[in-house]
Amino acid sequence: MNNATIQIRTDADVKEKADSILSRLGITLSDGMNIFLRQVIMNNGLPFDVRLTGQTQIKSINPTQKLSAEKEKQLTLVESSCGAFKDCSFSTERYFAQKKRDKELER
Repeated sequence: MNNATIQIRTDADVKEKADSILSRLGITLSDGMNIFLRQVIMNNGLPFDVRLTGQTQIKSINPTQKLSAEKEKQLTLVESSCGAFKDCSFSTERYFAQKKRDKELER
């Protein structure tokens, strides 16, 4: 496996908080970024929804019936969280299995 280096700039506080969370998960910041990049590949895009905040989209049950603002918020929350953790844990397992295989091949 050929290694490539990526350099990014981020706020020091963001890096520190992310590093702290990832270390509690038992992975490095580099591992976390690799997981993210693999998710981008698997999803053929960002592995989460990107939306403008403060703007309400009206979703309809049928073309003539509109949801209340509270129901809209609940529906958006459910839709945005469905499957996110399942996909992440699956790819995390694949990532570490691949990383183990790569290390064995280097020996």
